[in-house]
Amino acid sequence: LPVYTAGLSVVVRQGAPETLLNVLNGKVAHTGPTWRATVNQGLANQTYATTAGGITQTWIRQQMHLLGVVATLVTVDSIDDGLKRVAEGKADAFFAERMMLENRLSTAYPAGNLRLLERIFEYSPAAMAVDRDDDDFRLLVDTALSEMYRSGEIEKAYDNYLGGVSDTDRKLFKVYAIPYNQARRT
Repeated sequence: LPVYTAGLSVVVRQGAPETLLNVLNGKVAHTGPTWRATVNQGLANQTYATTAGGITQTWIRQQMHLLGVVATLVTVDSIDDGLKRVAEGKADAFFAERMMLENRLSTAYPAGNLRLLERIFEYSPAAMAVDRDDDDFRLLVDTALSEMYRSGEIEKAYDNYLGGVSDTDRKLFKVYAIPYNQARRT
């Protein structure tokens, strides 16, 4: 079962153009007739950054292609490199996993000129690795996690280790838990 749900988010500079912020926040960038170029008003001619070789890089390329966005995508070696590019104005936005962005912004840029937007573009559940041939152990772990989800104990763990629980997390906890009757039969 998943123990954490990663989320793809974006960091921009304070004072980023309103058209870019509107599109990245999922708001209407333009009122009136909508056609492909309408979206490009906020996204085109920007420089986006992400870490090299990850699924985020593939996702951004797909979105740019899907929307017909003419922009530049650069890759960096680390979260810190991406944040630095945005802070220095060498990139307009940096896409990465939200928890990692929150952590680096709070430790390396506590009063900086960077801003993490609220929107989460993609969700990706993460689970613990267990041996494929150990069904008994997998069942034990899944049952314990399900009990934590149902009892609310998982929220305490999130508060202690992952910065707290969001409304989305609470909804996912209900989905992730194996129903009590099924967990006991399995």
